[in-house]
Amino acid sequence: MKTLKIILLLLVGVAVAVGLWFWQQYSSLHPSTEDAYVEAHTVTISPQVSGQVAGVPAYSYQTVQQGDVLLVLDDSNYRIALEQAKARLTLAQSGETHATEAKAQLLVAQLAVERAELDLA
Repeated sequence: MKTLKIILLLLVGVAVAVGLWFWQQYSSLHPSTEDAYVEAHTVTISPQVSGQVAGVPAYSYQTVQQGDVLLVLDDSNYRIALEQAKARLTLAQSGETHATEAKAQLLVAQLAVERAELDLA
């Protein structure tokens, strides 16, 4: 009876060892996760302009598509720069208008001088 117990214990030990070996082989080929994420792609993003972040409409681990807004930047500095550029453009166009008017007046005066010279001749 004692021999039967030893043989039985040896068989159980071998079965456990073989089972552990198969489990280790399986688990090394089939990774698992506990948080249920099967596939993920991480992409580094970089803005085209710098600025302070005004809002973050996307939340952590949210699935996003191309074109989705991830960050909203504070655009107040850019709006000010745009208004200044518009003001400079208006000023430059105004200067061009005055220059064109002055040229027209000069041509009218030159024409008047030429007519006067013809009248005197």
